Amino acid sequence: MELRHVNHCVYKIRYHMVFCVKYRKKLLLDIELVNFLKNICFEISERYCFEFDAIGSDGDHVHLFVGAEPKYSPSKVMQTIKSIIARQIFKKYPEIKNSFGVVNSGVMEVTLEQ
Repeated sequence: MELRHVNHCVYKIRYHMVFCVKYRKKLLLDIELVNFLKNICFEISERYCFEFDAIGSDGDHVHLFVGAEPKYSPSKVMQTIKSIIARQIFKKYPEIKNSFGVVNSGVMEVTLEQ
């Protein structure tokens, strides 16, 4: 993870986000669903200039290690990712709409270096 340069700033911002499935159901054991989720994250990274350093799932939750530009607040990063992931999953897998909901229980860490 190297320092990034944009206009008049230098940054290295990384957030660790954990999204839990509603009622902690083990929906993310399906490899196809997890791969679809990773593809969605790849599309998000291209569109919004986010950098997904790591994506991992453990059955009932997903860990995302995301880098973003300083113009995006942590809440905006989370809102963007959660809304797009939920919308795309419900569109492709309508049968899990009543059992899949993204709940944030993550810790966001911001490291500032001079």
